[in-house]
Amino acid sequence: MIVEKNGAKQKEFARDEIIEEIIKSNNGEDYSSFLRGECAWNVFYHLSPMRQSLLNWYDFGKESIALEVNGEYGALTGVLCDQCKEVITLAPNHQVAEILQKRYENRDNLMIYVGELGAIDLPRRFDFIVDICGIERAGGIGQGEKVYENYLNLLGGYLSDNGKIILAADNRYGIRYFCGAKEKYSQLPFAGINQFFEEQNGHLFHRQELEQILIGSGLKKYKFYYPLPDYIVPQVVFSDQRDSSILVSERLNPYNVDQSTLIACERKLYRDIIDNGVLKFFANSFLVECGKQNNMCDIISAVLSTDRAKTDSYATCLKEGGSVSKRNLFPEGKKRLQLLCHNIWNIAQRGIKTIPHQFVDGQIIMPYMDAPTLSNMLVTAADRDRELFIELWDRLYELILKSSERVPDAEEEILREAYIDLVPSNIFVLDDEFYVYDQEFVRENCPAKYVLYRGIKYTYMALGGMKTEVSLEELKERYGLGETWEAFEKMENEFIAYNRQSELYRQFNIWADSNRWIIAKRGERVGDIIV
Repeated sequence: MIVEKNGAKQKEFARDEIIEEIIKSNNGEDYSSFLRGECAWNVFYHLSPMRQSLLNWYDFGKESIALEVNGEYGALTGVLCDQCKEVITLAPNHQVAEILQKRYENRDNLMIYVGELGAIDLPRRFDFIVDICGIERAGGIGQGEKVYENYLNLLGGYLSDNGKIILAADNRYGIRYFCGAKEKYSQLPFAGINQFFEEQNGHLFHRQELEQILIGSGLKKYKFYYPLPDYIVPQVVFSDQRDSSILVSERLNPYNVDQSTLIACERKLYRDIIDNGVLKFFANSFLVECGKQNNMCDIISAVLSTDRAKTDSYATCLKEGGSVSKRNLFPEGKKRLQLLCHNIWNIAQRGIKTIPHQFVDGQIIMPYMDAPTLSNMLVTAADRDRELFIELWDRLYELILKSSERVPDAEEEILREAYIDLVPSNIFVLDDEFYVYDQEFVRENCPAKYVLYRGIKYTYMALGGMKTEVSLEELKERYGLGETWEAFEKMENEFIAYNRQSELYRQFNIWADSNRWIIAKRGERVGDIIV
């Protein structure tokens, strides 16, 4: 339902006819053919399910009432409708409202108001107010922090007694800006770093600045999250209570739509940023939960795979108190979660230690393991302990062989049920024992060496060219992978094409593929400039 208030101040919004065409034809479900044109980024930004990762892990509560202040064309509106009892979204004009209504015409818990916050009367107080980058555009040149405090106070006036505001904002000192990416509003590289604050359309904050604005507004209870690589397509979300460089190196896929001004490679810097404890300063974006009561979300970190097929899209969340929950992000994945539990049970029956998985209320609950992953141990040993590095791979291969019955009379070691996710990132090491968890995929009558190949391939990708005591070629020779590596690459590419929806996200993968040689040469040219 659309509600338009007469006399409400109408905010400018860049209308996108392509977005309107896609939504009116199929509610935005099929947009892949539009990702190859000049409007590819607009299409991706407004319609990709990857956008949902900013909020799809968060626990809003089924009885909550939410207000979405900057809904745009509804990239996050569906997530709120899925999780909340009622949702009100503000649209800047009637054209945008009509597009939102068409996109979510099957939702009976969504109401769309046309107008600007403060200029329209809303019917109730809200448990949650979601504001994506609105605070960046709340001020003006030279107006100071007070204008942003007033903006937060305006939002706070619509909160229920225990309500919370969820803010997203980009970081003036985000690592991508140090790498040379163009600043969000000025479209100039290094503008924010050089403190050129003549922004015409918005202002970026650093963390302490944003924190002081929160305190000055009276919202003294807050919690910072760091969605990486940014708030637009988060793949992992950390809080101050939890970070992990190994998660970043294995899960994170940074991107830049415009790479023309880059002089450093963002992907290579995250491990050092986190290891040195400076993620708060360098994260590209902030997600802030704030309110007047101390009732912040109990999730400490989240790993998200919204880019996968709907049957295999998960949010894996670490919570305060030491529990881990894993739930599918789309209804199509419920059976897959049950299969995951069954796989863990089967592996345990083979005499392999596992992390207990319980299927409760549509999600998997696991205890938190305060132990390094095998992946972490391999990365640590790679450049300093040759014997340990090889020993760990030998033990992993023994575990793979033990995980399933073998096909009799086969020329090589063929497993009846190969758990292809028996890779180092899915194994904890505690008291020198391996503990397996998170085994989603099974392939019947599959070579055991294919599973080992996957572990080796992705571990060396995580190493990212780091100097190692054992080369990739040496491991290939040790386990007889040289002749089969190419065949396994083909198998893996086919699997990834399905699992990671390679065709749908081909353009995103292009944005994520930074050419390090070009970047290095551009940096050299910058060094040659004489002013």
